[in-house]
Amino acid sequence: MKQTKKPLSRKVMRYLQATLILLIVLGFAFIYFSGETILGLEHTPVSLVIYAFSNQEEVLIQSILPSFEGALENETGQELEIDAVVG
Repeated sequence: MKQTKKPLSRKVMRYLQATLILLIVLGFAFIYFSGETILGLEHTPVSLVIYAFSNQEEVLIQSILPSFEGALENETGQELEIDAVVG
């Protein structure tokens, strides 16, 4: 006697499709969030150019901007390069 296989029900097919989509999305999220270590990607630093007119050039360049740069790097992990042109 020859046995034939039953086709999968719609409910089972939808469950399998949903599971596959979930796995794909999770895979992309994993690669995105850990891409630096898995793929060896390096983030390029963000460059910020500031043009200012101030008589407080020394305070701005030696204190305020380095503090801002350090705080942003500590909070986000993103490297920041600041170029200040003060006149």
